[in-house]
Amino acid sequence: MYDRHHPILTIGTTSEAIAGESDLTCLADTTIAEVEISTLDCIILPECMDISTLFEHTEIIHFLKELDRQQTIFASISSSVYLLDKAGILRERRYTVGLQKEQRDKQGCFNENNYLDQLVVRDGNIITAKGRGFIDIGIAVG
Repeated sequence: MYDRHHPILTIGTTSEAIAGESDLTCLADTTIAEVEISTLDCIILPECMDISTLFEHTEIIHFLKELDRQQTIFASISSSVYLLDKAGILRERRYTVGLQKEQRDKQGCFNENNYLDQLVVRDGNIITAKGRGFIDIGIAVG
């Protein structure tokens, strides 16, 4: 997976340290406001136990829309698939997500006709996975 010609860059909404749900602290290399979008080949969106904390982050949605215009590869795991859908990226794409049907219905944005009950789904530049598909999505990304 790691390739010295393609460095790994962590990107956050802020340059401040963020304590994750498991109390693991992450300090982003850069922010979505500072990163040069044209340098990004792939974005990996990790699983989030409480995706509702990101519902009002319009800057994330705008960032994802900009990346989609460039046909950036998206790899999204479990509930973070919501962000791709909220950004309109999944509108005509097949996907899977780590949310039950009731949860998807509650969000009011998922197209159930495009949902596939599979561990990992790839549709063009979009790769989505249920939470337990973290190894498979890593293989799909390469």
